[in-house]
This record gives sequence, C-alpha cells and structure tokens, in this order.
Amino acid sequence: MSKQKNKILPEDFLIKVNPHLTSTGKWNGGIEVSIIPNLENPLDDDDYFQIEHICKMLCGSLNYLETDHTFREKMNQYVIDVIDKDYIYDAPKTKAEIKKEFKDNIISIDFKGKTRH
Repeated sequence: MSKQKNKILPEDFLIKVNPHLTSTGKWNGGIEVSIIPNLENPLDDDDYFQIEHICKMLCGSLNYLETDHTFREKMNQYVIDVIDKDYIYDAPKTKAEIKKEFKDNIISIDFKGKTRH
C-alpha cells in the first residue's frame, strides 16, 4: 500500500460522518454527513466542482437509501458481496488497544493494524 493512502493530500475531499449519540453515549441511529474540502486544494474550478458534485452524490445517496428500499437492499448486498470481500481492516478490537499521544495541539493515534482500501 502506498504511504499516501494514509495521508491527507491537498487535493483530497473528506466525507465526515458524525453519529448522533444518546445522553449515555450510544448511537441513536441518526448521522450527520458533511463534505470537507481542503482550502488549499490545487484543482482548477472545473475539476474541483466535478469532484465536489461526486461527493454530494455520495452523501445524497444516504437519503435516497431511506426512500428506495429496493436500492437499499441492492446496495447492502453489493457491500456484502464485493466491498466486504475486498476490504481488509485489521484494527484494534477495543479502545485499550489504541495508542494515543498528545503533544501541544497534535494528537497521534496508532491503531496497530493494517488497512487496505
């Protein structure tokens, strides 16, 4: 795997998924999704807006999954049959396995695992 896969590049767009939590810290089933572009993005305007549109489509597909049950089942099966079989995620099973280091305003996290996207 390329080292750049784990590094956020200037041209990257991030999709943030924030789960809504109950007062006891459990997920209540709701999420908020947002697109976070890098302010230093080097893409020209046309390329930038095309990638931003793809991100909007990705985020918008979540709402569509709520309204089209057939599409949701097809997407679910696709993830099970294709994505899950190609996705290797060897992350810690508990929070105790995650090594955290704090220095000034920088947080370093070591998950002691391998990922492949």
